[in-house]
Amino acid sequence: FRRVLFRSTHSYEFLQVLAHIVDEAEERGVDKAEHFTLMRLERSSTYQPTLKLVSGETYKAAIDQSFEVR
Repeated sequence: FRRVLFRSTHSYEFLQVLAHIVDEAEERGVDKAEHFTLMRLERSSTYQPTLKLVSGETYKAAIDQSFEVR
């Protein structure tokens, strides 16, 4: 099955749970860098939105280190 999930949230708790799901997927042989991507919109100094793509591996590491990813 191929699934795509788009989720918009400001809930850090949700993002922590999602990081746990990424870990569980890896335990089942799913490549988290290939199958999970966090898409984050950031504003530049000119207030233009910029899309940042964060791999599942980097996202999981950021959550583990309590970095802000929202």
